[in-house]
Amino acid sequence: MHWYDSQAKLVTSVPRADGKGEREPTLRDARKLDLRPSVTTILTIIARFGLVDWQIEQAIKAALSHPSPLAALTEEFDKARIRQIKDEAREYTNWAASFGTEVHQAISAEHAGGTAFLGHVGAREIVDGFWLWQKHSLLRITESERAFVCNGGWAGTVDILGTYDSKPILVDLKTREGHEVYEADALQLAGYALGLGFEGQRASVTISRETPGDIEVRLWDENDRWDQAWLHTWGLWKQLKRWEG
Repeated sequence: MHWYDSQAKLVTSVPRADGKGEREPTLRDARKLDLRPSVTTILTIIARFGLVDWQIEQAIKAALSHPSPLAALTEEFDKARIRQIKDEAREYTNWAASFGTEVHQAISAEHAGGTAFLGHVGAREIVDGFWLWQKHSLLRITESERAFVCNGGWAGTVDILGTYDSKPILVDLKTREGHEVYEADALQLAGYALGLGFEGQRASVTISRETPGDIEVRLWDENDRWDQAWLHTWGLWKQLKRWEG
């Protein structure tokens, strides 16, 4: 979960009760410290079927990489093997998330005129491919990594604000194997747009992490519909979490 303070600063850790180091903040900490949940934290209450399907696919791939047939295994060995397969699949999904975060951070840093250290193999090529694509695209970036806290009670960080074909646009970057987009992507953009009071185009820009420069723009419509869906999701999250903020 991601939490922000009243100044839109991301709070990634709190002191341990025993004074020995720090830990990630919990819902209880958020209530105590008057923190706000992020848009992505709120979205964890809904089933994101595209993500679930992709995670299942990684588990199947991990299982197929083990040659021994399940029928030949004892029950205990079978359980151990299932745990191993789950761990391997989880390791890959964690890597993919880390890769995407690194690409996002590099794009933001370089847009601001800085430099970025890219530790993942292939990440530099993907970032360079983004800039080459952007140079010849209709997208112009005016601001990146814009953090906010809104009166509605939630918070977040927007990847890109700018223009697309000379019209204002709010962009969420997605680093994926392909260019699939999902309803949860539109909900996330609604949370950002309502939180910022942004009126304009909304887009998911999918960046292939396998092929540098392979990038697609999905412009979303029916903003009112997604806004209402977001507000219902926010209300459900508050009910489930007994959140008074």
